[in-house]
Amino acid sequence: MGTLAGFDAGTYTCSVQPDGALTTFLRGVPVSKQLAPSLLPNGARVSLLLFDENNPVDAMVVGVSTSNLRMPSCRVYRNAVQSIPNSAQTALSFTTVRHDTMGGISPMWSLADPTHVIVRTPGVYVATACVEFDANAAGQRVVGLYDTLSNQFIGVEECNAVNGDTTDVTCSSGPFYVPAASSFLVLAYQNSGGALNVNAVAAYSPELAVAMIA
Repeated sequence: MGTLAGFDAGTYTCSVQPDGALTTFLRGVPVSKQLAPSLLPNGARVSLLLFDENNPVDAMVVGVSTSNLRMPSCRVYRNAVQSIPNSAQTALSFTTVRHDTMGGISPMWSLADPTHVIVRTPGVYVATACVEFDANAAGQRVVGLYDTLSNQFIGVEECNAVNGDTTDVTCSSGPFYVPAASSFLVLAYQNSGGALNVNAVAAYSPELAVAMIA
């Protein structure tokens, strides 16, 4: 089984991302001509008959289990500190993708646009962000999830700064319907009286995860 991308009706070939391979695509895979082009949009779930895993031409797409798009899911993080000015909402800029199920078709995130995770498929999504602010006991810390299509926050979490330690904030949107192409970003705010770093911590700060659930 795998996920189809880039069907070419002229050559009746496509690319296939095998299940379990987040970044690997087999290119130029023949498609059975018993399958109508209407069944073969990007993201269709297909059955793949593979004779030689090192030679995609020696294979064939022989069935379509569903023409529905693969569920988009993406998680990104930043591998260095980011300074957040005092009393100013600041978009977090990410540096690396942990996973992107649409990476071989239409990536949800790229370095060319490091603050946004792109949502192209209408549906219900959940977004979650985790941010660690450097130690400073003054003021408040706020993390917000922002949807650019509706121009509104879809999740906000705020708290007073922790005395004597870093302040960690996790924010979730809950299920949120996106009717058309949009993007999500994370805005951080602090009013400690001066610039304050968002720390880079392995596996949880700063991170943004976006996943389609329905």
